[in-house]
Amino acid sequence: MVDSDRPFTVGRAESNDVVLSDPTVSNNHAEFNVAQNNSIFVSDRNSSNGTYLLVDGKEKKLVAQWVTPDGILKFGEAKVAVRELLDAVSSLAPPEFGDDIQNVNHGYTPESDSPKRVSCVLAFVFASIYLPILLIYDLMELDGTWLESERDGFSLVFFLPSIVLLEIFECILLYKCWKALPGAYRKTSPGRAVGFLFIPVYNFYWYFCTYKWLAEGFFELGQDRNHRDIKDLSGLAISFAVLCLFPWTELFFLESQPPLLTIALLLSYVAHFIIFIVLFKQLAAYANWSISLRRQEY
Repeated sequence: MVDSDRPFTVGRAESNDVVLSDPTVSNNHAEFNVAQNNSIFVSDRNSSNGTYLLVDGKEKKLVAQWVTPDGILKFGEAKVAVRELLDAVSSLAPPEFGDDIQNVNHGYTPESDSPKRVSCVLAFVFASIYLPILLIYDLMELDGTWLESERDGFSLVFFLPSIVLLEIFECILLYKCWKALPGAYRKTSPGRAVGFLFIPVYNFYWYFCTYKWLAEGFFELGQDRNHRDIKDLSGLAISFAVLCLFPWTELFFLESQPPLLTIALLLSYVAHFIIFIVLFKQLAAYANWSISLRRQEY
């Protein structure tokens, strides 16, 4: 007899109770519990392409909710009727259903397996260290009295280590924020969100995608949960992406950089730092809210 406290799993991996071979289905895509009236409580398991409920021919993102027996679900691009799911698990011994649905596992990942709380501290610390070093380095070039060997030595000792550490912790922070966003609200996976930033040339485009999509995802989650404090940060995310790319304008002036460009770069660094703090402070707060929401509902 199937333990009613254990949800049935759906995914591409053979270990699932319901196996879907569609390539848009994640290995561990979703899970569901069955009620006495054959309604099912479905929850997405942070899938790459999301889980949707088809209502009047339109797709509605699904994170965790009850679905009636005549409902139709979409896992990635794979459409499956609820009755098909019920038939698929009917070969298992029927579970003992009770009327007390508070004892039913609603399909959320246990706290031990859920994303950890997101902290901005290390990223903000290294950003605070990196900014003055970057300003000093550019002021040395603007001053014109420093020898090239002196600037190169400063770069090797201070500039390069600080930017490497900042990028590491910024990528970790970005990955954790994407990880905290439920799969149904993601337009890409956390791994791609960060990894594609390291693809030369393509990353110019991806900067706009990864930050904007993350902001939009949390805003949509907030709208669906009637959380009015979740703001649309997509405009701020686009501004951040622009400032991330602005320093590349130096490549057009390899031989001699105009003083006005240096001043513009200095101002952009300060703006980049401020927007970085504001944007990720909010995104981390949204991520932690999403994590706490899942834990409460579990």
